[in-house]
Amino acid sequence: MTGCLLLKLCLVCSSPKGDEMDVSILQALVTKVLKYEGEYNVQSYLEQTRDAVANMVGSPQEPTYQTQFAEGFKNLKASLMGMSEALSPGDWDRLDEIAGKDDFSNRLSDDIEKLINENAATPAVIRDSLVKIAADRSNELGHYRALLKNLNYFGFDPSENDLDEAQVGFKIPRSIFDNHFTDLINELNFIRKFVRMIAEAEGENPDDVDVGSISTTDPVFWLIVAFGVGKSIAKIADWCLDTWKKVEDIRNIRAQTAQLQAFETDEVERIFGPKIEQQIQAAIEAKVEELTRELDDQGRKNELQNGLRYILRQFLARVERGLTVDIKYLPHSEADDDTESSEEKEHRRAEIHEVASRLVFPHAVGEPVLKLEAANDDKAAKS
Repeated sequence: MTGCLLLKLCLVCSSPKGDEMDVSILQALVTKVLKYEGEYNVQSYLEQTRDAVANMVGSPQEPTYQTQFAEGFKNLKASLMGMSEALSPGDWDRLDEIAGKDDFSNRLSDDIEKLINENAATPAVIRDSLVKIAADRSNELGHYRALLKNLNYFGFDPSENDLDEAQVGFKIPRSIFDNHFTDLINELNFIRKFVRMIAEAEGENPDDVDVGSISTTDPVFWLIVAFGVGKSIAKIADWCLDTWKKVEDIRNIRAQTAQLQAFETDEVERIFGPKIEQQIQAAIEAKVEELTRELDDQGRKNELQNGLRYILRQFLARVERGLTVDIKYLPHSEADDDTESSEEKEHRRAEIHEVASRLVFPHAVGEPVLKLEAANDDKAAKS
């Protein structure tokens, strides 16, 4: 399959921190973080900033040290910004699970800037704090490197694809299938139907979906799809988030109106209930038209549009209940494929990264708006 994406279906419990993270996910995350750490030289710039402050404490009137500090801190902020943009929202969520988020985000430079502003008259305090910050972060990086080394020692070798980090991931909260095996199978059937229908809308073979590796700590299924299919899925996820944001705005107004004594509860629902449904329906119709715009066969176009209306509505219902999506591009290795130029691969990677960076999924709150329907075997077979 030319220019593929790795579709990673993560069946992981959506719950507070402390739950287990699949070893392969942790390994891929740490590998990626250390890769970007090396590219952006965050620790190096942090230590340069620390050393410049130490020199300023010893020779406060020396302008060279002040210049070194300003340059080092500027580079530190730029490197952290680079990492923030390189890592996806899904990466940040997983870093948060292992309490490693602040080591690589802009929060680090913000904290240092606050430290400097609050202790401008006592540079020794700034120096001592930076010494501790740099040492603690260096220690954390040491743990990350040791973790990878130990995983490799015990045979957990990362696949060659993991290093390039091209994945589309569906994370299904257990609240959707309630730990019932039959309901879990229904959710897999929905994913199957969803991917097949998007593939057909993109002009790809809906049967051209392969299963990659399967993890067992938390069930993780890898599916390989065409680049256009993966890109379309990412855009649909982005559309879904935008739709729910608009619906949430209406719900907030409804909640505020319900607080007014002039309105009865039923009256508020009669006003805002249809408005919410109209917003959802209009968004679905617009997306269906966009996805099928290039189809010439009117009969097949009508059939596909009907299927997409159902599948997009159910996708919205699942995202409303906590389903999340993460996506990254997986180019073929140079040895396997010489049909794509480096420029084309980089362009595709940038396209996927641009949309993936917007996929920030809110936590499911409140009573769901849309009814959840099971994509059982019979319905899936019709796709």
